[in-house]
Amino acid sequence: MSGPFSWTTAFNISLNRNKVLELGGESYKDIGDGDGHLKTGSIRRLIIGEPIGIFYGYRFDGIFQNEEECAQQTASASPIGVGLRRYKDLNGDGVVDAGNDREIIGDANPKFFGGLTNTFAYKGFELNVFLQYSYGNDIFNYNALELEAPTGGQNVYKDLVNRWTPENPSNIYPKASTNRNLLVSDRFIEDGSYLKLKTLSLSYGFLQLNFKHIAGLRVYVTGQNLLTWTKYKGYDPEVSYQGASTLEAGEDFGGYPQSRTFMMGIKLDIK
Repeated sequence: MSGPFSWTTAFNISLNRNKVLELGGESYKDIGDGDGHLKTGSIRRLIIGEPIGIFYGYRFDGIFQNEEECAQQTASASPIGVGLRRYKDLNGDGVVDAGNDREIIGDANPKFFGGLTNTFAYKGFELNVFLQYSYGNDIFNYNALELEAPTGGQNVYKDLVNRWTPENPSNIYPKASTNRNLLVSDRFIEDGSYLKLKTLSLSYGFLQLNFKHIAGLRVYVTGQNLLTWTKYKGYDPEVSYQGASTLEAGEDFGGYPQSRTFMMGIKLDIK
Protein backbone atom coordinates (compact mmCIF):
# COMPACT_ATOMS: atom_id res chain seq x y z
CA MET A 1 0.00 0.00 0.00
CA SER A 2 1.56 3.32 -1.06
CA GLY A 3 1.91 6.38 1.16
CA PRO A 4 3.05 6.74 4.76
CA PHE A 5 0.80 3.88 5.91
CA SER A 6 1.34 0.20 5.05
CA TRP A 7 -0.30 -3.04 6.14
CA THR A 8 1.13 -6.48 5.43
CA THR A 9 -0.38 -9.83 6.37
CA ALA A 10 1.18 -13.30 6.54
CA PHE A 11 -1.00 -16.35 7.15
CA ASN A 12 -0.13 -20.01 7.46
CA ILE A 13 -2.16 -23.14 8.07
CA SER A 14 -0.92 -26.66 8.71
CA LEU A 15 -2.69 -30.01 8.60
CA ASN A 16 -1.39 -33.28 9.99
CA ARG A 17 -3.13 -36.48 8.94
CA ASN A 18 -1.81 -39.85 10.07
CA LYS A 19 -3.04 -43.42 10.36
CA VAL A 20 -1.71 -46.55 12.05
CA LEU A 21 -0.97 -49.16 9.37
CA GLU A 22 0.77 -52.01 11.16
CA LEU A 23 1.33 -53.16 14.75
CA GLY A 24 3.31 -56.35 14.27
CA GLY A 25 0.23 -58.47 13.69
CA GLU A 26 -1.81 -56.96 16.51
CA SER A 27 -5.03 -55.01 15.91
CA TYR A 28 -4.35 -52.56 18.74
CA LYS A 29 -1.82 -51.65 21.41
CA ASP A 30 -2.40 -49.69 24.63
CA ILE A 31 0.03 -46.80 25.08
CA GLY A 32 1.60 -45.60 28.33
CA ASP A 33 0.57 -46.21 31.91
CA GLY A 34 -1.59 -43.14 32.37
CA ASP A 35 -0.93 -41.17 35.54
CA GLY A 36 0.72 -42.98 38.44
CA HIS A 37 -0.81 -40.72 41.08
CA LEU A 38 -4.39 -41.27 39.94
CA LYS A 39 -3.72 -44.86 38.82
CA THR A 40 -5.89 -44.52 35.73
CA GLY A 41 -3.95 -47.00 33.64
CA SER A 42 -3.55 -46.31 29.94
CA ILE A 43 -5.84 -43.67 28.45
CA ARG A 44 -4.54 -44.15 24.89
CA ARG A 45 -4.71 -46.90 22.32
CA LEU A 46 -3.08 -47.42 18.95
CA ILE A 47 -5.63 -49.02 16.61
CA ILE A 48 -5.08 -50.18 13.06
CA GLY A 49 -6.74 -47.69 10.72
CA GLU A 50 -7.02 -44.93 13.33
CA PRO A 51 -4.73 -41.93 13.91
CA ILE A 52 -1.97 -41.79 16.50
CA GLY A 53 -3.10 -39.76 19.48
CA ILE A 54 -6.62 -41.03 20.16
CA PHE A 55 -8.07 -41.32 23.66
CA TYR A 56 -9.75 -44.57 24.65
CA GLY A 57 -12.21 -45.03 27.51
CA TYR A 58 -15.78 -45.19 28.76
CA ARG A 59 -18.80 -43.04 27.87
CA PHE A 60 -20.11 -41.07 30.83
CA ASP A 61 -23.87 -41.59 31.19
CA GLY A 62 -24.82 -39.33 34.07
CA ILE A 63 -25.49 -40.28 37.69
CA PHE A 64 -27.51 -43.19 39.05
CA GLN A 65 -30.69 -41.51 40.34
CA ASN A 66 -32.52 -44.45 41.91
CA GLU A 67 -32.34 -48.16 42.65
CA GLU A 68 -34.23 -49.02 39.45
CA GLU A 69 -31.44 -47.50 37.35
CA CYS A 70 -28.84 -49.34 39.41
CA ALA A 71 -30.62 -52.65 38.80
CA GLN A 72 -30.22 -52.24 35.04
CA GLN A 73 -26.48 -52.96 35.39
CA THR A 74 -25.56 -56.24 37.03
CA ALA A 75 -21.86 -55.38 37.20
CA SER A 76 -19.58 -52.48 36.35
CA ALA A 77 -15.93 -51.45 36.28
CA SER A 78 -16.95 -48.78 38.80
CA PRO A 79 -19.14 -49.18 41.89
CA ILE A 80 -22.89 -49.11 41.26
CA GLY A 81 -25.02 -47.06 43.59
CA VAL A 82 -27.47 -44.19 43.80
CA GLY A 83 -25.56 -40.92 43.43
CA LEU A 84 -22.52 -42.50 41.75
CA ARG A 85 -21.35 -42.16 38.15
CA ARG A 86 -22.92 -44.32 35.48
CA TYR A 87 -21.25 -45.43 32.26
CA LYS A 88 -22.78 -46.62 29.01
CA ASP A 89 -23.21 -50.33 28.46
CA LEU A 90 -22.18 -50.28 24.80
CA ASN A 91 -22.92 -53.92 23.98
CA GLY A 92 -26.12 -54.09 26.06
CA ASP A 93 -25.21 -57.13 28.17
CA GLY A 94 -25.92 -55.43 31.50
CA VAL A 95 -22.22 -55.36 32.41
CA VAL A 96 -19.88 -52.39 31.97
CA ASP A 97 -16.34 -53.71 31.56
CA ALA A 98 -13.04 -52.69 30.01
CA GLY A 99 -13.13 -55.33 27.30
CA ASN A 100 -16.52 -54.51 25.78
CA ASP A 101 -17.57 -51.04 26.83
CA ARG A 102 -14.70 -48.73 25.96
CA GLU A 103 -14.27 -46.91 22.68
CA ILE A 104 -12.53 -43.97 21.05
CA ILE A 105 -13.54 -40.89 23.06
CA GLY A 106 -11.29 -38.19 21.61
CA ASP A 107 -8.40 -37.25 19.36
CA ALA A 108 -5.45 -35.05 20.37
CA ASN A 109 -4.69 -34.17 16.75
CA PRO A 110 -5.97 -30.76 15.64
CA LYS A 111 -7.88 -30.56 12.38
CA PHE A 112 -5.61 -27.64 11.54
CA PHE A 113 -3.33 -25.13 13.25
CA GLY A 114 -1.18 -22.16 12.34
CA GLY A 115 -0.69 -18.44 12.73
CA LEU A 116 -1.58 -15.00 11.41
CA THR A 117 0.75 -12.00 11.46
CA ASN A 118 -0.32 -8.43 10.73
CA THR A 119 2.23 -5.63 10.50
CA PHE A 120 1.02 -2.03 10.42
CA ALA A 121 3.47 0.78 9.69
CA TYR A 122 2.96 4.53 9.72
CA LYS A 123 5.94 6.76 9.20
CA GLY A 124 8.34 5.67 11.95
CA PHE A 125 5.80 3.61 13.91
CA GLU A 126 5.35 -0.14 13.46
CA LEU A 127 2.79 -2.42 15.13
CA ASN A 128 3.23 -6.18 14.82
CA VAL A 129 0.37 -8.49 15.86
CA PHE A 130 0.88 -12.27 15.88
CA LEU A 131 -2.09 -14.61 16.43
CA GLN A 132 -1.64 -18.35 16.95
CA TYR A 133 -4.45 -20.88 16.65
CA SER A 134 -5.34 -24.55 16.87
CA TYR A 135 -8.69 -26.08 15.97
CA GLY A 136 -10.30 -29.46 16.53
CA ASN A 137 -7.93 -31.05 19.06
CA ASP A 138 -9.06 -32.71 22.29
CA ILE A 139 -7.41 -32.53 25.72
CA PHE A 140 -7.74 -35.09 28.51
CA ASN A 141 -8.08 -33.05 31.71
CA TYR A 142 -6.55 -35.01 34.60
CA ASN A 143 -7.21 -32.01 36.84
CA ALA A 144 -10.96 -32.40 36.38
CA LEU A 145 -10.71 -36.16 36.89
CA GLU A 146 -9.25 -35.63 40.35
CA LEU A 147 -11.06 -32.44 41.36
CA GLU A 148 -14.51 -33.81 40.54
CA ALA A 149 -14.10 -36.60 43.08
CA PRO A 150 -15.81 -35.42 46.33
CA THR A 151 -14.07 -37.90 48.62
CA GLY A 152 -12.83 -35.45 51.25
CA GLY A 153 -9.26 -36.53 50.49
CA GLN A 154 -8.31 -33.59 48.27
CA ASN A 155 -9.49 -30.21 47.10
CA VAL A 156 -12.37 -30.11 44.61
CA TYR A 157 -13.89 -27.64 42.19
CA LYS A 158 -16.26 -25.12 43.74
CA ASP A 159 -19.01 -26.52 41.48
CA LEU A 160 -19.01 -29.64 43.68
CA VAL A 161 -21.33 -27.76 46.04
CA ASN A 162 -23.88 -28.90 43.42
CA ARG A 163 -22.97 -32.58 43.81
CA TRP A 164 -25.70 -35.22 43.96
CA THR A 165 -27.86 -35.34 47.07
CA PRO A 166 -31.44 -36.60 47.50
CA GLU A 167 -32.53 -32.96 47.52
CA ASN A 168 -30.30 -32.01 44.56
CA PRO A 169 -30.32 -34.93 42.10
CA SER A 170 -27.42 -33.74 39.93
CA ASN A 171 -26.79 -35.71 36.77
CA ILE A 172 -23.23 -34.36 36.47
CA TYR A 173 -21.46 -34.50 39.83
CA PRO A 174 -21.52 -37.63 42.03
CA LYS A 175 -22.40 -37.65 45.70
CA ALA A 176 -19.80 -37.26 48.44
CA SER A 177 -18.28 -40.69 48.95
CA THR A 178 -15.02 -42.40 49.83
CA ASN A 179 -15.20 -44.02 46.38
CA ARG A 180 -12.85 -42.16 44.01
CA ASN A 181 -14.42 -43.72 40.87
CA LEU A 182 -11.62 -42.46 38.61
CA LEU A 183 -12.44 -44.18 35.35
CA VAL A 184 -11.19 -42.64 32.12
CA SER A 185 -14.25 -41.36 30.26
CA ASP A 186 -15.34 -38.69 27.82
CA ARG A 187 -16.49 -36.67 30.85
CA PHE A 188 -12.91 -35.41 31.05
CA ILE A 189 -12.29 -34.91 27.34
CA GLU A 190 -12.45 -31.21 26.46
CA ASP A 191 -12.18 -29.17 23.29
CA GLY A 192 -8.62 -27.82 23.19
CA SER A 193 -9.17 -25.37 20.32
CA TYR A 194 -7.81 -21.90 20.95
CA LEU A 195 -6.87 -18.55 19.49
CA LYS A 196 -4.04 -16.67 21.16
CA LEU A 197 -2.74 -13.16 20.91
CA LYS A 198 0.74 -14.55 21.12
CA THR A 199 2.84 -11.46 20.48
CA LEU A 200 2.08 -7.73 20.25
CA SER A 201 4.96 -5.38 19.52
CA LEU A 202 4.99 -1.62 19.04
CA SER A 203 8.14 0.16 17.90
CA TYR A 204 9.33 3.53 16.64
CA GLY A 205 12.33 4.05 14.44
CA PHE A 206 14.52 7.16 14.34
CA LEU A 207 15.92 6.76 10.85
CA GLN A 208 17.71 10.05 10.32
CA LEU A 209 20.22 10.62 13.06
CA ASN A 210 23.19 12.96 13.06
CA PHE A 211 25.50 10.59 14.83
CA LYS A 212 28.81 9.54 13.36
CA HIS A 213 28.56 5.81 14.09
CA ILE A 214 24.81 5.28 14.47
CA ALA A 215 22.77 4.80 11.29
CA GLY A 216 19.44 4.02 12.96
CA LEU A 217 17.74 3.77 16.31
CA ARG A 218 14.54 1.88 17.11
CA VAL A 219 12.81 1.58 20.48
CA TYR A 220 10.15 -1.06 21.12
CA VAL A 221 7.83 -2.59 23.68
CA THR A 222 6.61 -6.19 23.32
CA GLY A 223 4.04 -8.30 25.13
CA GLN A 224 3.76 -12.09 24.84
CA ASN A 225 0.92 -14.50 25.71
CA LEU A 226 -1.46 -11.61 26.24
CA LEU A 227 -4.89 -13.13 25.54
CA THR A 228 -6.34 -16.60 24.98
CA TRP A 229 -9.79 -17.39 23.58
CA THR A 230 -10.78 -20.99 24.31
CA LYS A 231 -13.52 -23.18 25.77
CA TYR A 232 -10.96 -25.30 27.60
CA LYS A 233 -11.47 -25.09 31.38
CA GLY A 234 -7.83 -25.62 32.33
CA TYR A 235 -5.14 -22.98 32.73
CA ASP A 236 -3.77 -23.17 29.20
CA PRO A 237 -4.87 -25.23 26.17
CA GLU A 238 -1.32 -25.10 24.79
CA VAL A 239 -0.21 -27.87 27.14
CA SER A 240 1.61 -31.21 27.04
CA TYR A 241 1.79 -33.13 30.31
CA GLN A 242 3.78 -35.96 28.69
CA GLY A 243 6.35 -33.71 27.04
CA ALA A 244 6.96 -33.88 23.30
CA SER A 245 5.59 -37.41 22.82
CA THR A 246 3.28 -37.61 19.80
CA LEU A 247 1.87 -40.85 21.21
CA GLU A 248 0.66 -39.09 24.37
CA ALA A 249 -0.14 -35.57 23.23
CA GLY A 250 -3.01 -33.50 24.60
CA GLU A 251 -2.87 -34.38 28.31
CA ASP A 252 -3.04 -31.84 31.12
CA PHE A 253 -2.33 -32.44 34.79
CA GLY A 254 -1.34 -29.29 36.65
CA GLY A 255 0.41 -27.79 33.65
CA TYR A 256 1.59 -24.27 34.50
CA PRO A 257 0.23 -21.68 32.05
CA GLN A 258 2.68 -19.87 29.80
CA SER A 259 3.82 -16.65 31.41
CA ARG A 260 2.56 -13.30 30.22
CA THR A 261 5.70 -11.22 29.64
CA PHE A 262 6.48 -7.62 28.75
CA MET A 263 9.76 -6.41 27.33
CA MET A 264 11.25 -3.07 26.36
CA GLY A 265 14.34 -2.60 24.24
CA ILE A 266 16.48 -0.48 21.97
CA LYS A 267 17.90 -1.54 18.63
CA LEU A 268 20.92 0.33 17.24
CA ASP A 269 22.21 0.15 13.67
CA ILE A 270 25.95 0.79 13.81
CA LYS A 271 27.77 2.21 10.78
